[in-house]
Amino acid sequence: MALSLPNSGADVTVSTTAVSLIAVNPARVSLILSNVSANGCRVGAASVTATTGLKLAGNTQLVLNPAPTTQVFAIRDAAADAVVNAQEIVNA
Repeated sequence: MALSLPNSGADVTVSTTAVSLIAVNPARVSLILSNVSANGCRVGAASVTATTGLKLAGNTQLVLNPAPTTQVFAIRDAAADAVVNAQEIVNA
């Protein structure tokens, strides 16, 4: 099985409405979520809220392995926006 990192991800501003961090990808095997801001957020499905989902504190990373192949969303959990970068590793 060959693995590849198809893109380096893009910084996504996370505010008061759940925003997509990464699209559906059935080939995804690992997912690295990097909060590159000082502000926290929550990560989960489209229904994620500021009090549900996985907590991603400011200036931290979350590595999901195995990773969900579904679309992943985030929402801020404090007064200020967060900035998150999502990188996936896929079966080539």
